[in-house]
Formats: sequence, C-alpha cells, structure tokens
Amino acid sequence: MPVEVDPIERMREVTEAAHALICEGGLDAVTVRALAARLDCSTTAVTHYFKNKAEILLATYRHSVARVRRRREENASGGFVGQLEAILPLNAEQREDWLIYIAFWSEALCDPVLKAEQKARNREIVAAVNAHLATADILPEGTSDEARMSVARGIVAALYGIAVQAVFDPERWDAASQRDALSRALATHIPDHS
Repeated sequence: MPVEVDPIERMREVTEAAHALICEGGLDAVTVRALAARLDCSTTAVTHYFKNKAEILLATYRHSVARVRRRREENASGGFVGQLEAILPLNAEQREDWLIYIAFWSEALCDPVLKAEQKARNREIVAAVNAHLATADILPEGTSDEARMSVARGIVAALYGIAVQAVFDPERWDAASQRDALSRALATHIPDHS
C-alpha cells in the first residue's frame, strides 16, 4: 500500500531543503536531484509539486518572507525599532533569510513573475513602515502623506543597505554595528528619533 503524503507538508519540506541548499551553496546548489537527495526521495517526489526551479525559488523566498513577518510580529513589543531589527541579519537565522533574498533578487531581474513578487514585497515593507509612521506621531505635525511615504522609503532603503553590507562583510557589520547604523539612519529620517 503506497504511503500517503501530505502535499502541503511535502512542499514545506522541499522549500526548507531548498532554503538550506541556497544557504550552503548558493542558487546553483538547488537542483531537483540535490533536493531529492537531501529529502531522501525520488526526483518525481519533487517535480510533482514544483514544475521548475523558479517555482521552488519563489516558494523558498515566500518561506523567508513569512519567517521575517513572524519575527516582526514577535518583536512588536520592541516597538518600531524592534520590528526593523527583526529584518536585519543580526543572527544566523536572519542572515539565512538575506541569503535567500539576494539569491531571489538575482533571478528576479530576468523573470517577470519573480520580479512582480519582489516589487510586491518591497511595497509591503514600505507600506508597513509608512503605516507605523502615520500612527506613531513621530513626524512633525502637518507632515504630508507624500513626505511621510518618502521617509518610509528612505528607512527601508537604509535597512536594505545595512543588511546587504552585513551579509557580505559580517566582520565589520556585526549586530552592534547594524543597530548603530539603523539608529543613525532613523535619526536622519526622523529628526526627533532617539
């Protein structure tokens, strides 16, 4: 009698295996054969759920996005800064998510589906920062919606810049350095931020 496989569980397993492979060896390490070997299953067990590498990458990217969302929610008690810090590569898990993002970005440059996904996620984080700014009463009174959105974009750009530098130069960009750079960026964009 064949073993019943939960399709959602199998897709999660493939996604997590792809996540590990990207973190260990980059995007080229993700092949159907490597995934099957890692999961100790047939290649058919992988291709049954994902028709190509782009679908696997998209699922893996979304997995990382979900992890960051969860961390942001868990860090809500840390306020705005705590939620932003949940995005930075301050520890091994958060660094792994950035390895996935950077791999995804390289593919998204040439794939319209992946590019649209990246655009949506960028807009999502900017919208989240903008929403916080709108309700936190930390910008000068009378700040226009357009000016507030500009501040939100600037904060996200600084966040991404810090993260990318930390991924490529972790010795110079340890957690304390990242937090310091984030604090300085916030002070630049939000003059009364402390």
